[in-house]
This record gives sequence, C-alpha cells and structure tokens, in this order.
Amino acid sequence: MSNIHSTAIVASDSIIGENVSIGPYAIIEENVRIGDNTSIGAHAIIKAHSYIGENNTIHDNAMLGNLPQDISFDRSKVTHLVIGDNNEFREFCNIHRASVENGKTIIKNNCYFMACSHVAHDCVIEDNVIICNGALVAGHAKVGHNAFISGNVAVHQFCSIGAYAMIGGLVQGLKEGGCIAFRAREEGEEMGEREIGRERGEGGEQSRCQHCIE
Repeated sequence: MSNIHSTAIVASDSIIGENVSIGPYAIIEENVRIGDNTSIGAHAIIKAHSYIGENNTIHDNAMLGNLPQDISFDRSKVTHLVIGDNNEFREFCNIHRASVENGKTIIKNNCYFMACSHVAHDCVIEDNVIICNGALVAGHAKVGHNAFISGNVAVHQFCSIGAYAMIGGLVQGLKEGGCIAFRAREEGEEMGEREIGRERGEGGEQSRCQHCIE
C-alpha cells in the first residue's frame, strides 16, 4: 500500500506502484508511472509522460520530466523521460524529457544526481553514473556507465563521455571524454588513463572504448 500525503496532487490516470511514498505538495502529472518502493519528497514534481522504475528516491523540490529547453520543440508532440531502478535525485535536480516526438531521455540504473544537477533533453545516462552538484549535461549527450562528473562541470550537447571517465570540477565546454580518463580542472584537458577507474572496471582493452584504444 502506498502512502500519499493529503496535500499531494496525483493525476487520475497516473499509475502508482506498491509501497510508494509521495510527500506534501508533490505533483504527479498525467500519464506518469511510478514503480514500487519509490519515495518522492515534498514539493517534488513529476511531469507528464515520465516513467520511473522501482526503488528510486526523489528528494524535495526535484523536477523530473519537464519540457525540453529547445525553442524548436513542438509542445503538441508527446515525448518521454524513462528512468530505471535504484536511482537517487537530490534537491532541485532537474531532468528534461526528449525533444523529438516519441523520443526518450533515458536514465538507467543505480545513478546518483546531486543537488541542482541538470540533464537535458534526449540524453542517455548509463548505469552507476554520479553527477555532482551544479553539473550540467546538455542535450543529446551520452554518459557511459560508472562515469563520475564533478561539481559545476558543463558537458556540451551531443558529447559522449566514456565509461569510467572522471571529469574534474569546474571543467567547462567539455566536448568529449574518453573511457577511464581524467580531465583536469585548469584547462579541461585529458590527462590520460585513470588507474582507479581501471581497477573498478574489468581492466585491459575490453573495458576501454574504441576512442581510447586508438
């Protein structure tokens, strides 16, 4: 049985799973699915056409599934935000739905989004990614599994960040990050393989993207 606060607003056609907690003044719009054992904090907003898996934690004032910040977006078109399982979205985190009709912004599993982080339309965030406070991931970007994006990093649109990459704090205008790489704060320039990343992964070339092998 779910626990929905009396002040929360939940659209009648939304599907709420078992053992879901929805806090005070939270808003769940139409055509939303919330998986089992998910917690939604006070004043959080889940916008229309968002599908959220199981065991997610959505903190106070987070906003998931809002319209893309794309001036060419046709608001009459249905687009989606799809979130997997075991993710955590801290306060004021915001994730936008896709900009292309029937498209999807995709957040996979076991990710952690810190306060005020932003993921834009049409992005794909793979498993076990951490995005720190104030980091910005622009539209159509892809972030590989186990990547770590530090605070106030700005990832350019259409960028691809490799698996196990670590992006140092305050890097701006990042266009591409290789697998198991570290980027320094001063110039945003790649500094070579990150041994900790290799230890966390499988090691060897099979754990590295083709960009890094070349």
